[in-house]
Amino acid sequence: QSIDEVTELYGDFIFSVEPNVEDKIFNGELKQYLRQAISHLNQQQILVIELYYVKELNVYEIAEILSVSTGRVSQIKSAAIAVLREKIELELV
Repeated sequence: QSIDEVTELYGDFIFSVEPNVEDKIFNGELKQYLRQAISHLNQQQILVIELYYVKELNVYEIAEILSVSTGRVSQIKSAAIAVLREKIELELV
């Protein structure tokens, strides 16, 4: 692509003075957005996210703790991540 085509397609992104995602991470804003987004999760979703990402348990271990199937753990985790992603993306735009 020519420089003119790239500038036309991505000029708003390239020349933006808005802080980018990396800047927001560096400034700790993403952590703040994550804390806010977590408040939109139910208790089961919070527990699964904590066990998976903080305690670093696998889905089999989490399933045993919660007395549910591994498939159900995956569903809960996926739903929680979708909520977190949606809430954080709204803040980053």
